[in-house]
Amino acid sequence: MLASKYIKIVALLDGIEMKELFDHLGDFLIFEVGRITAQIELTHEQFLHNYCSYVEKLRCGERLEWPLSLAFTTDRESMKMQAVGDKFLSRPQLPIVQLQPGRLRYSEASGDFQIGALGEGISWGIQFSYPFLFQSAEGEIAKVDGSFPNTELFFKLQRWIRHNTRATPFQVDAQLINVPVRLGHDCFSWINHHPDLKGVSVAC
Repeated sequence: MLASKYIKIVALLDGIEMKELFDHLGDFLIFEVGRITAQIELTHEQFLHNYCSYVEKLRCGERLEWPLSLAFTTDRESMKMQAVGDKFLSRPQLPIVQLQPGRLRYSEASGDFQIGALGEGISWGIQFSYPFLFQSAEGEIAKVDGSFPNTELFFKLQRWIRHNTRATPFQVDAQLINVPVRLGHDCFSWINHHPDLKGVSVAC
């Protein structure tokens, strides 16, 4: 599936907050994408266990990046499963909520933060993204609207993030810079233990 015009949300939540987000979203499926693996579908419990382990590492000052590229979907038919020997590869057939590692970097040259920067940077939870244009298998370009099964799922996620997190106020020297990556309220008590915050801090 080819897609474009993604809406992207980069958010770092505490483990309890991620569980609250899952409770808010209700029933949906989780698939690993882009990698040949014996298990392509994760349960909610497996995801939350992995995510809580990731957050606990950051809380303790250990360097770790969210490791998986995943898809959230309310519709199993949105994913195509391909057998590769005794393992599987899954690919989206229709727009899904895509999860990738969230990352940003402070540039001393420009004095600002670059979101989604490649390579080394600050590991910042998960980047959730959803496209609003995609090309079907027949080659037709379609606008992604409310008729697609995962549009409401993404909007529910977007609304929850907006109401339960804050844009992150970074402090560099004496300068306060608000960055449009989101931080859960429960993270402010420990965020400055984050191992990647070298030369910058979060104004709690």
